[in-house]
Amino acid sequence: MIKKILKVVFQVLFVLLFISISSYALLTAYGYQVDLLKQNIVKTSIIDLANTIEEAKVYFNNELVAEKTPFQIKNVEPGSHYLLVLKDGYKPWQRKVEVELNVVTKNNDILLLPISYDKYGKNFDLGFTYDTYLSNRKWILFISKSNNKIHAYKMNEDGSFLIDTINISLDKDYTFSFAGDDNLVYKYKDKLSMLNLSDKTILNVTIPDEFKYFRLAFSPSLKGFYVNSGGFYSSDIDNKGSMNEITLLTEDVSFIKGEFDLTNFGGHSLILSQGVLFDYYDNKIQKLDTNVSELPNFTVSNGEIIYVKNKHEIIKYKLEDGNREFIGRFDVKIEFLSWFFDNKHFYLKTEKEINVCDFSFENCAVLLAVTGDDEIIAGSKENQFAVLSKNQIVSYTYDTTDL
Repeated sequence: MIKKILKVVFQVLFVLLFISISSYALLTAYGYQVDLLKQNIVKTSIIDLANTIEEAKVYFNNELVAEKTPFQIKNVEPGSHYLLVLKDGYKPWQRKVEVELNVVTKNNDILLLPISYDKYGKNFDLGFTYDTYLSNRKWILFISKSNNKIHAYKMNEDGSFLIDTINISLDKDYTFSFAGDDNLVYKYKDKLSMLNLSDKTILNVTIPDEFKYFRLAFSPSLKGFYVNSGGFYSSDIDNKGSMNEITLLTEDVSFIKGEFDLTNFGGHSLILSQGVLFDYYDNKIQKLDTNVSELPNFTVSNGEIIYVKNKHEIIKYKLEDGNREFIGRFDVKIEFLSWFFDNKHFYLKTEKEINVCDFSFENCAVLLAVTGDDEIIAGSKENQFAVLSKNQIVSYTYDTTDL
């Protein structure tokens, strides 16, 4: 009799244990956790980690939880948590994350930067003096007005330069700008010419007298912009330098006085008039910002613009929905800004250093130390940049598979 009772008790206990284990597994699978101290069931969330380097140690709240990525940290209670990713030879990556209930917190911008990039550098002595320079991602142009020469540098994949010298008659008062990847526009008073840097052809553009404050741009074909009677217009430029398809873009009051500044990048034209910043792309113009003191440094990638407002503030703007996000403000002047190759980070140059930062600014690693006179120039490839000093240019190219 006692044996039968014990057998029944054992079976009941086994069933209860099975139900408990199954329930716990089911709760865990659906993101719940049993809190024994509080004697209740707590809903949890997940932290998802993605990294371009697989072999790396992942710490969660100072506890080692994995030695490779990608990795998911499950059963995480809502609230603040600390992440740290380490690998020998690389700078640490860290972040404080706020976990919300029922939300997978993704961290897909983990970037482990090598401690040193010096081994990638290639040094070139210029061997000439120049009055000014300008660049886009394809060309770096050094203009010597004293001897009427344009020294054209184009960075190759290995960090070397394809170098060409163009002899051209230039007035000392000419101003220069890019119109497209291969076109250099130079303007003096009402004379406007465009030099194609690839085939060396020159196009002279005829500007009608009624077109005030005329500027050349592209989108991606050659365009002209001008103000007339308070309206802001665009026009197509044909291969003879004549204007066609004149279009009224806007009658915004910002253009009443006529003056505006313009710069080009990646098919976009950024336009500043009376403190209002506009973007022109694909035959459309839209307002980006107000209270802008000067034409900002900006760069475009994957439908997003990041730019420096008034030398200190970083703004990110999504062209698709018009969402403008304030990223941060620096006490020191920002001299250069450009997307990093992964489109989740950016280059940032101050007076003393070049940084690679994420948009949280929790990971802003010093890439190189520079002097106040050095300039950083984005290269033709996303994994390249060049540092220009007075007498030399140093290119940096690195293997993105290691980042």
